[in-house]
Amino acid sequence: MKSRNLLSSLSRYLLFLIIVIALIIEGLWLISMPEETVRKAIIGALGDRIGMEIAGLKKGLFYNLNAERVVLRNNDRDIIFIEDVSVRINPVYLFLLKHKSSFKGRVHNGFISGDLNISRNKMFMYMKVNGVDIRDIPYLKTLGIKGDGALDADIMLEDNHGGIKFNLNNAKLETLTLSGIALPLEAFDRVKGMINVDSSLVNIESLSLEGDGVYGRIKGKIKDGLADLSFEIMPDASAI
Repeated sequence: MKSRNLLSSLSRYLLFLIIVIALIIEGLWLISMPEETVRKAIIGALGDRIGMEIAGLKKGLFYNLNAERVVLRNNDRDIIFIEDVSVRINPVYLFLLKHKSSFKGRVHNGFISGDLNISRNKMFMYMKVNGVDIRDIPYLKTLGIKGDGALDADIMLEDNHGGIKFNLNNAKLETLTLSGIALPLEAFDRVKGMINVDSSLVNIESLSLEGDGVYGRIKGKIKDGLADLSFEIMPDASAI
């Protein structure tokens, strides 16, 4: 009986201790960390790995953040604009001098969600893209890719390199000119592929295109704007 009472008292004490610790952590978040400090800490933690601009940042309860707009950049070139961003920070990692969070946001009529992990010497980001129109991704325009189409993708970034696996549906693309060679992308309305990016090097592992009775494949590399690609067009599926 005494043992049972002791366990009951110990459980109540541990519960009380957990609540006190949680309130202290929440108090530090709400009182001791101004929004501008949080914004600078996030941008500073990314360093020169990837550029970020945050507008309209607001703190919420339990280490939640909301921002009106977030801009991701690579070498001063805009990658994408994300609106109505919400972020959930794991406070445990802050005491380890690390950052771990999950996020979600909207890109016009499409959506983005993912996870971000930052330590002193490493950054890893995973993003899932659902139904984002490629015209709303400014970085593609810097690569000469123009038009419309609903993009679904899985993107992994680790420091200055990463990989993209994607599907593009209902595409209405414009002719792409690389190193003086015109690629008639307007003939295709569905595209899927896998691309690796390492700083200024874009390595197209596989990229297949499909249109009305037309199929195509692209492989090769783009470095500093100079393309070394092979492009095949086939009249029917039996040629693949």
